[in-house]
Amino acid sequence: KHPGTIIMSIGKPIVTTGLKADEINRLTEDWIEGEMTKLG
Repeated sequence: KHPGTIIMSIGKPIVTTGLKADEINRLTEDWIEGEMTKLG
């Protein structure tokens, strides 16, 4: 085991009504990539 810091980011709920799975995945991936950019 190694000591360290875990940084978490919890986003707003994604409205999925009327969206197909690939559209939901795209929205989720875009959010994750944006958060990764913020965290460095």
